Amino acid sequence: MKKYTVEVTIPKKIYPNETFELSQPAFLVGNGIYYYSGHAILPWSKLALLLLPKEIQDKIKEYNTANKDFIKKVFRNEEPTIHELLTINENSVLQESLEGISITEVLDLALLFRNKGRLNKFTDQPFLNLKKKAVEILQEMEETKNAYEQHENMIDLANKNNFPILTTNLERNLIRAQVFGGHNINTPISFIGEKDEKFLMNGYFTTEENRNQINADNICSKFAIWHTHGLIKDGNNEKSFAKTICLRDEDYKDRISELKKNIEKKENGVIRSNTWVDIFMNNDLVIMGLNLDPAEKDIRWLLIQRHFYQQELAEKARENHSEFKEKQTIFIYRKEAGKSEMPLGKRALFESIGIQCVPIETDEIYKFEWFHGNN
Repeated sequence: MKKYTVEVTIPKKIYPNETFELSQPAFLVGNGIYYYSGHAILPWSKLALLLLPKEIQDKIKEYNTANKDFIKKVFRNEEPTIHELLTINENSVLQESLEGISITEVLDLALLFRNKGRLNKFTDQPFLNLKKKAVEILQEMEETKNAYEQHENMIDLANKNNFPILTTNLERNLIRAQVFGGHNINTPISFIGEKDEKFLMNGYFTTEENRNQINADNICSKFAIWHTHGLIKDGNNEKSFAKTICLRDEDYKDRISELKKNIEKKENGVIRSNTWVDIFMNNDLVIMGLNLDPAEKDIRWLLIQRHFYQQELAEKARENHSEFKEKQTIFIYRKEAGKSEMPLGKRALFESIGIQCVPIETDEIYKFEWFHGNN
């Protein structure tokens, strides 16, 4: 069986040089993949700012005087100039402008202002309308030229080695890579079994070659891209999947309820739900481009379930006197200037559930020089 290693060299005492051996890796990637290029075309903070009610937008424009012209362009959904990109830290300005407002409360704020403080509790239609607006914004923000280098690096590596990719991103930029035919977002989504159009948990993108090969038996060992938090559109017919996207606290709670159902589907003690959950729970997991902060409560919840599930499998193997190696979870996060540690509580939580926390320079993460395959 082919083995893969993650070799990490960190010049800090608390992070010793380590080598992790993996047997069946899968990547879990978030919005951080865009930060490698310096200019993040799809940061969550930009989407959140554009969804805010005009009253709050006007105050942000009024108070952020140091970057007034740039902020105005953001609210007009215009791209910054080269000069602006060289003279400001775009991502810092976006995050600073949103500081004090939770991304998951933006839709609630938009509806409260629109309805003069009244929140309609009897129908989800107003929120669906706002999600459709989010889809329109994300479509406009999708890169219309070439795929980024880091997207190509990841897709090429995953495709050559048959690694599944899970992504919390809602847009379709990963499928612009050359392996899909090059810069094309019209690759159709496929499903295992009956279409799940509420959560898309059994929906995936893959190459033409793989499309007829992926089935319930090989989900964990075939290259495909699975969108864990929904998707803005189906590239095949431009059908809107707005209701599937995860933006509000209620969306995350609904997703946890669905996840609970899926982790209970087992065959001989092994989770087998015919969804991306099988990959999350049964593969070695390499996480990058995600902060995994408390707002991402569904993924954090599932990581805890994964830890105890792996322990259950190990215990059953001991009882049966059979071999079993617990799957590893490696959390790669951006090493920032002047910082070498994660927040204490976060690191304590992650390491208590077996997650290896590894800081790597942003520019190095998506070159994948730390990832090796050996026979």
